[in-house]
Amino acid sequence: MLVGPEAKSFKIHKALLVSKSDYFRKALSHGWKEATEGIFTLVEENTAIFGLFLAWLYSSKLHYVQEEDSLRLLVEACIFADRRGCPEFHNAVMDEIHRYLPEKVGSELFDV
Repeated sequence: MLVGPEAKSFKIHKALLVSKSDYFRKALSHGWKEATEGIFTLVEENTAIFGLFLAWLYSSKLHYVQEEDSLRLLVEACIFADRRGCPEFHNAVMDEIHRYLPEKVGSELFDV
């Protein structure tokens, strides 16, 4: 798997990838060029987001360091999950966003 404009290489088990993603399941089983050549290129994807997805695939946990732009990273991961047909990854990211928001935004967001 080559990801991002710099074509960073990621190794991934096909069976695991297709078990969690409708997009990759279709792409790798319906005669797409990527399926026959064995090389899948995702130039438009962010390598950090794909790395987060890959780590989640193998552990079922999100592994990231909370930083200033963590919410942006999580939102982009959610968009990636939708675009690539990964509902379980989407749900894991949304759960993390729900945990993250009260910590970073504070309780004033939820005052009624």
